[in-house]
Amino acid sequence: MTGPPSDEDGLSGMSDGAGLPGPLFDGAGLPGPLSDDGGAPGRFTARGVSPWHRRPSARVRVRPAGCMATASSPSASAAGPHLTTPGLPGPRSDERIHTVPQPAPAREGTDPVFGNGTAHSRDQHSCLAAAYDPVTLPRLAAAGVGPGWHCLEVGAGGGSIARWLAGRVAPGGSVLATDLDPRDLAPGPRLEVAALDVARDPLPEAAYDLVMARLVLQHLPTRDAVLHKLVRALKPGGLLQIDELDASYEPPLLTPDAQAEALYVRFLRAKTAALRAAGGDPQWGRKVPAALRAAGLTAIDVHLHIGVRHARDPGLGLQLNHTRNLRDRLTEQGMTQEDLDSVGRLMRDPSFRAASSVLYSVQGRRPGRGRS
Repeated sequence: MTGPPSDEDGLSGMSDGAGLPGPLFDGAGLPGPLSDDGGAPGRFTARGVSPWHRRPSARVRVRPAGCMATASSPSASAAGPHLTTPGLPGPRSDERIHTVPQPAPAREGTDPVFGNGTAHSRDQHSCLAAAYDPVTLPRLAAAGVGPGWHCLEVGAGGGSIARWLAGRVAPGGSVLATDLDPRDLAPGPRLEVAALDVARDPLPEAAYDLVMARLVLQHLPTRDAVLHKLVRALKPGGLLQIDELDASYEPPLLTPDAQAEALYVRFLRAKTAALRAAGGDPQWGRKVPAALRAAGLTAIDVHLHIGVRHARDPGLGLQLNHTRNLRDRLTEQGMTQEDLDSVGRLMRDPSFRAASSVLYSVQGRRPGRGRS
């Protein structure tokens, strides 16, 4: 690449997934292209996003939760990864929390693709945190999230991002973690929890320095309207980060035979069809940069992450979780229980390899004076 791309390109970095058997790129440490607002260069790394971000002011340590495809129990660790932020003060129970207007309670009658409050959901949250926190958290740290910030997370799931944010915003900051079903979330110092149906319920406007949503909007048929709602919830100058997958590219790479390869492809197609039948768009990740710009955000910054799935990869552990968590939806798309058992054994095979889907981590700012 001869020079920094324009906003049309919007590429600020690409990685292959930390801890994978081998690099996807041979340019470890080479400067990446500039973001569209002329900020610091991104970096290409041979083994993905380092658990320790390169900037001294944005160090993030992630201890994986042990989620992997070799786990045999659907009730794998629910605690998520252990996250620490060196140099920041610890939680103070007596610290005064800045209050912002609370969203209305979530309404009943919504049937999400992925529910909460079950062993399958806790396993899913653990896998999500182990697979994607090493991408999401350094992005937030590099954006300057810190003391005094007031943050909203939509679709907070198991709460790993919200807990990390709560550890960074002291003193004077606050975090509101919301979910349609918040049973898997726990409040804490500087961390409040609320039920929210983001597709229906109102949000306070111009209330937050940061709004964060990971793997949420692709499941919502009204995702464009929800995106505009999230933008309105930002203060002038506030930051929106949307992390979403594009599942159109995730081919098997090494399988025992052609029959096993065909089974894995059929599983992926059934899952895509199931998500689409529920109103989702499994390829929405690639559309996020343009959607943020259409919603009026500026300084659009895009990071791409792709990895290799293998038996010890939490991303493949997430796929294995889906054979159980989405069983009924997958059988509606033609998969039998025998098929699901077989593809589960395939994913536990130590020799199995597949490309991951692409995670797009996209940031944009609401125009106006504010934090930078």
